[in-house]
Amino acid sequence: MAQEEGVQARQIRLAAEWVERARSGSEEDRGEFAAWLSEDPEHVRQVLELQCLEVETRRAMAGNLDRIRRIQHQKRIINFPASAHRGGSTHTDNSPPEHATDFRLLAMVAGMVLYVFAILMATAHLMPGYETSAGQTMSVMLPDGSQARLNASTRIQLRFQEQFRDVDLERGEALFDVSPDATRPFRVHNRSIVAQALGTRFSVQQLATASTVTVASGHVAVFTKAHDDADAEHIALAAGQRVSVPSAPGGVPEVQNLSAPQMRAALAWTEPTLVMTAMALREAVEEFNRSNQIQMVIDDPSIADFRLGGQFHLHEPEAFIENLSRHGMVAQKRVSGDTVEWHLAAAPRAQLH
Repeated sequence: MAQEEGVQARQIRLAAEWVERARSGSEEDRGEFAAWLSEDPEHVRQVLELQCLEVETRRAMAGNLDRIRRIQHQKRIINFPASAHRGGSTHTDNSPPEHATDFRLLAMVAGMVLYVFAILMATAHLMPGYETSAGQTMSVMLPDGSQARLNASTRIQLRFQEQFRDVDLERGEALFDVSPDATRPFRVHNRSIVAQALGTRFSVQQLATASTVTVASGHVAVFTKAHDDADAEHIALAAGQRVSVPSAPGGVPEVQNLSAPQMRAALAWTEPTLVMTAMALREAVEEFNRSNQIQMVIDDPSIADFRLGGQFHLHEPEAFIENLSRHGMVAQKRVSGDTVEWHLAAAPRAQLH
C-alpha cells in the first residue's frame, strides 16, 4: 500500500511540474504540455486531482494563512541544524529547544503547502480552450472521448471534473457528439442557458438576441441560466427539435420541430461544403486541393480567373471537375504512382460561359 501511495505521489508531483512548466514556459512548453495531456487519460485525471487539492488547500488554510506566513518567516525555527543534514547523531549546545521541533515540522508543512498552493494557482485555467477565427472551423477530441466541432468565430472553454463535464460556449456555435457516461452529465453553458446531455449529438449557438439548441440525436435538457440544477423546470428536447431562448429576461422560449431538410440546413456548416459566389477558378482549386489527395492543376492561365457559382462537397473533386465541362473546360487525368492530378484547360475553340 505504501509503495502504491509513493507511486501516486510521484505522479501528482510530475503533474504539478508539468503545470508549472506550462504556466511559466514558452509556447513550445505549452505545446508539449498539451501533448503530455493527450498521451494518457490518467494524466488528465492527475491534473484534475491537483485542482481538487487546491480546493482542499484553500479550506485548510482559511483563517490560518497569517500564522503560517509568520512561522515561515521565523528562520531560526525552520532552519535545521547542520548535523541534521549530515545524518550524524552529534548534538551541540546551540541546538534549538525541544519544543521547537513541533514548530519546525509545522513550518516545513506550511512551506510545502504554500509552494504547492502557488503551483496549483496555475491550474485555475488549466483545461484547454479552443477558438476559431472568421471563415475557420475546427474539430477537436475532448478528454472524455466526446467530439466538438466549432463553427467560425467560436470559442469554448473546458471545465471537466469527476462529477461533471462542463463546456463554456463563450461565443459562436459548436456541435457536440457526446460520449455516454451516466455518472458525469455533459453540460454546455452560455450566458443564457445550460444544455445538459448524457449521450447525444446536439449543437448550441449563441446569438446577440437568443441562444439556440438543436438536437440531432438523443435527448437534451435545456435550463435557463437562473435554473440550471437537475431538479429545476427545464425544456426537454428530442431528436429533430430546436429551442430558441431569448437573451432578454422574461423572454419565452420557442420550441420547433425540424424537418429533415431543415435539420440538414441547420447543421450544414459542419459538412465540408464549398459555396461559391462568383469565385475565381484558381481560388476554388486551392480549396479543393487543401482538402483532397487528388489535386487539380490549372495549365491554361486564361481560365484561372473564370468566375464560378454553386455549392460542392469538398471531398468530391470529381463532381466539381465534371461540372467544369459545362463551362467550356477540359480536364485530363494523370496518374503517377499514388499521385493523381487533373490538369485543367479551356476546350479547343471553346468559349467560356
